[in-house]
Amino acid sequence: MSQELRAVESQPDGPEELRSVFAPGLESAQDSNATAIAQTEALRMAAGEDLESDGKAQEHRRHQTFRNHINRAAIWIFWVIAASLLIGIVTFSWHLVTPASFHFLADKQLDKLQTILGSAVLSSALTGYVNRRMA
Repeated sequence: MSQELRAVESQPDGPEELRSVFAPGLESAQDSNATAIAQTEALRMAAGEDLESDGKAQEHRRHQTFRNHINRAAIWIFWVIAASLLIGIVTFSWHLVTPASFHFLADKQLDKLQTILGSAVLSSALTGYVNRRMA
């Protein structure tokens, strides 16, 4: 026999992966975790707690946590867009007010900035109009 086979045979419980099946006294970590959950649930049922309402409350907490994350992300995106627009407005205004020697954007870049800012202002104006008419 090979040395590996002798080592397995010399163990009283057999191979590691078969111990939980053939040696009921030895539980794996997963089995003990499931047993602990079952015991906790049995104790809560014995105490008269409504597990269904607890499950609904936990589902509500998960749903609310997800909504909070989405809300934070939307607020972050809003402030990034607002800051970008502010930087664009300041840059465009700088180019309108200062002499040509202080300009740092090429004409093509300035035209693109004007297009972006114009479309942003126009879309926000139209959105405000539509929201007033729809409400």
